[in-house]
Amino acid sequence: MRKAAITTQCGWRVKIARRELLKLKMAAKETGALQDAKNKLEKELEELTSCLELEKQMRMKLEEAKTQEVEELKAALDDMKLQLGETQETKSEEILKLQSALQDMQLEFEELSKDLEMTHDLAAENEHLKELVSSLQSKTDGSETKYEETNKLSEDRIKQEVPVIDHDVIIKLEAENQQLKTLVSSLEKKIDALDRKHDETNSNITEQLKESASSDYEIVSDLSAENERLKALVSSLEKKSNENDGNDSPNEQKEGTHMLKEEDSLTDDVSVDNEMTNKLAAENKELYDLVDLLEKKVQETEKKYEEASKLCEERLQQVVDAETKLIGLKTSMQMLEEKSASTEIQAFCRGHVARLQFKSMRREAASLRIQKQARTYICQTAYKRLCVSAIYVQTGLRAMAARVELQYRMKRRAAIIIQASLKPHFDDSDFSFVLSINNM
Repeated sequence: MRKAAITTQCGWRVKIARRELLKLKMAAKETGALQDAKNKLEKELEELTSCLELEKQMRMKLEEAKTQEVEELKAALDDMKLQLGETQETKSEEILKLQSALQDMQLEFEELSKDLEMTHDLAAENEHLKELVSSLQSKTDGSETKYEETNKLSEDRIKQEVPVIDHDVIIKLEAENQQLKTLVSSLEKKIDALDRKHDETNSNITEQLKESASSDYEIVSDLSAENERLKALVSSLEKKSNENDGNDSPNEQKEGTHMLKEEDSLTDDVSVDNEMTNKLAAENKELYDLVDLLEKKVQETEKKYEEASKLCEERLQQVVDAETKLIGLKTSMQMLEEKSASTEIQAFCRGHVARLQFKSMRREAASLRIQKQARTYICQTAYKRLCVSAIYVQTGLRAMAARVELQYRMKRRAAIIIQASLKPHFDDSDFSFVLSINNM
């Protein structure tokens, strides 16, 4: 009995010990797995913290770069605003200059209109003077025809009555008269040509003055002076024509008296011939003087015509230069307007690009904040899970330890109960031996 009890106790204790070893081994395995999981979670936490630090650094760098870009864009916008202000100032100054130039041109056009009116008046006066000249020429032609008729009649009568006369002197005087008449006709043709040229120049000048923007005061003064000279010439020609008419009328009367006297006597014819020759010589001198005056006037008018043509050419060149300058100013104004419009468009585009970049930067910053918050939330949840799992492991280990202690206590009580039940059946020596085995 004693040996059987001892063997049963020993076997029972061996089983209990094996079970405890298995449980301890399982607990050790679970604690190792928990430690490995804890280490992995710690490594993940370290990696996440390092990633967060790197992201923070990248975010700081991006924010610095964006701030620099924003400052550069602001500086560029300020420069563009300054350039726009300068261009607007230059544009306003040029506009004022053009307005002043236009006002000056308007004043010049008004003066030119006045000058044109003066030229029209002078042209009318010239036409009136031409009419007077033509009337005087007709009168002179009539007087010449009368003079020729009287000369023919006197020559015929003298030939019939007095055949012995100085024919050589008369022939010379007639030749001189013919030469003078040819000179007068050529000079009249020249005067007509000069008048035509003058009319053409007046018409060209009026057309050029209408198209151009330059004043012509000197030409107007010259024309007025020429008109005065023509008036003086007309008055002198009228006086001479009147004198010639006066001379013709007394000559006719004298010829009539001479004809009557010739019928009475032949002695008076010689004196009449001498008087006629003297008159013809005086008329020839007057005609020579008139020819000289007309030649001088023709030369003066030609010089004035050349001067007027030169002045017209110079004024036309000035007008062309002014028109080219105006065209250049208009083109420069258009270029400035185009440049200002392009600068405004560029500034608007740059501002729009800067706004878009600023919005994208805000979006990136918001996305970075969201990512950071998500990562922090993930880290916090992982840490909480680790803490919960550690708590669960600790509670499990404590429960296992409590169970082992309970089993050990229950087994010890059972052993004590068995000892108490077996004590009356054994001696003291045997019981002490059993206790020693139990203690072992």
